[in-house]
Amino acid sequence: MSFRSIFKRLVGALAVSAASVLPAFSSDLTIVVGRDESSTEVYFSARGDVLFDVFDQSPALLTGDDEYIEFGGLSRGTFDAGDALLAKGDISIGGQSGVFEAMSMMVHPIQDKLPMQTPMDALIAIGVCNGPPAGTLIHVSGLQGYVGYFADRSAQDEGIRITFPANSADLTEVTVHDFSLGRKSLSYSVDVKADGSITLAPPEGTHPSLWLTAAGAGAGLGLLSLLTAVLLLPRRQLDPTSA
Repeated sequence: MSFRSIFKRLVGALAVSAASVLPAFSSDLTIVVGRDESSTEVYFSARGDVLFDVFDQSPALLTGDDEYIEFGGLSRGTFDAGDALLAKGDISIGGQSGVFEAMSMMVHPIQDKLPMQTPMDALIAIGVCNGPPAGTLIHVSGLQGYVGYFADRSAQDEGIRITFPANSADLTEVTVHDFSLGRKSLSYSVDVKADGSITLAPPEGTHPSLWLTAAGAGAGLGLLSLLTAVLLLPRRQLDPTSA
């Protein structure tokens, strides 16, 4: 069994319980940040057409069509699509650009969208292909999009600056959920500046997050580490065609 198959089985089991206990979000764009001692994760989620517009990209980078997504194409892997989505923008740590690479990009039918309020939510959302059979076409506006990025650098004590292309000014609300060492630090709304950027300051303190309290801190961190390790295996070691 491939690592991708193992990952899908793990996150598939978690997705059911996560979707049943966490409320959905309603902001134009949601960002989840995970800050660790040696690495940083940044995840984005928005309605499909909004997500592509925010990064000034075409849905064609996913499956080749500029309006409709064909779910069978997602099984061939979405690492490159995630990298391409960020090509006109940037995520930097402490002023250093180009440090993030895509883990995965995924879309789900909007009526079945998954919550994204924690790093665990985000890993599930970018890892599970929760959609109709191959060959089914869904307009990008009927999908919820998710994408995650990883940097082998800590942002525990440094700001994260996200720069969007010019049309990000159309955003009316950006919601941020910031986690430090697995513990929730802040949840807040932020405005995009005139230059298309937002800056996420390092947290000053932390308190236990609800998802870790409910699941148990040890089990939650252990599973999060396992899922992250699977996603970050060298890309060519993953079998993109496995079920």
